Amino acid sequence: MVVFRPLQSFVARLPVDPTMISGALSTANPDHTPVSVTFNSLLSLYILVPITALAMGVDYFIFHGRLRATLPRNPEHLRAYTFLFVLPHVVASAGSFLDREYAAFYQRKLWAALVVAFALGILMPRFFGAFASLIIYVVYTMYHLITQQTGIAMFMTGGTSRPFYFWRWGTILASVLMYLLILVSPNWTGPFLASFPLRFFLDSLIIPLLIVMCAGGGIVGYRSRTSIGRWYVAGNCAMLVLTGFCYILHYSFFGVLLTRAIHDITGFLFYAAHDSNRNGKETPNLFYRLLKRTGLPIYLLCPIFGIALANTLLQLRFYPYVRESLMMLAYFHYYTEGFMWKRSALHRRFVPVIAGPALFQSTRSKAPILDAQSNA
Repeated sequence: MVVFRPLQSFVARLPVDPTMISGALSTANPDHTPVSVTFNSLLSLYILVPITALAMGVDYFIFHGRLRATLPRNPEHLRAYTFLFVLPHVVASAGSFLDREYAAFYQRKLWAALVVAFALGILMPRFFGAFASLIIYVVYTMYHLITQQTGIAMFMTGGTSRPFYFWRWGTILASVLMYLLILVSPNWTGPFLASFPLRFFLDSLIIPLLIVMCAGGGIVGYRSRTSIGRWYVAGNCAMLVLTGFCYILHYSFFGVLLTRAIHDITGFLFYAAHDSNRNGKETPNLFYRLLKRTGLPIYLLCPIFGIALANTLLQLRFYPYVRESLMMLAYFHYYTEGFMWKRSALHRRFVPVIAGPALFQSTRSKAPILDAQSNA
């Protein structure tokens, strides 16, 4: 299609080199050319950090907080935000399991994911109330977001070490604390939770945790085997430090939006590459079989499908049990992401990651490639 010709600069369709992708692509779709995610594309998303800092600085020093006064605390209250972020990439993730081979391969783990999703999405609110459910949701969400970003950093820096785990858990603790204060603390009631000493104590932990996180990140970056790995670790540290400033200066909207945008776009890069490689000449995925007649490339159908279906579900959220189903879907996503990118997983075999300059790139490039059998 003529309208998609400019996008061909992002994707080079060249013959598969089975030695570079562990033979997975050549076995499933011998005539299909793979799409790779590049290190540069993942790092480029952190341009959102200085852009966010600039927007905050302009509003704070020039407009004296006028933009801050008009923005909600949580960007999920804006329709444009929910249209693009949170649920769409969750739907795209769940949609990748609509594949007979995947369903058989992950059968036990998928049942476990459904049990966890039902327990946290349905039973938790009914037996422990909305407040406890909100805390669990925020903690699990931030654990999920940070483990994804630090997991990618592990690939770029060349492996794990004690300093890496120190940095990862420091980042998780700092992010969980800040997001609990941003999203949950306004709902704290009672003589203890709403007391000044507790709030002051939690606020006083932010800067020490950020210092610990940055110290760990500095060690990991110093030991990194690649320069891009050092930059990626620095980007994650800068993201969390800026989130801390967002909380301190009452720009909670930007703090939530920044982390979510980087996480979700990163996820879509991986899902678009996976779905394109998995459903090349053959199309084992149910949804892509139904949508194949559109003629659109699968790496475009992936975000379109995710956004369209997610917003259809959001329109129905006021009907009985739909809101609970959406929470189950979120927890299902969090749990499945914990295993779907592991070394032995089928998903892993269809996402080659290389150090290339483009958004997507052919695996014919001689740039270093992430071994599909390396550990997650």
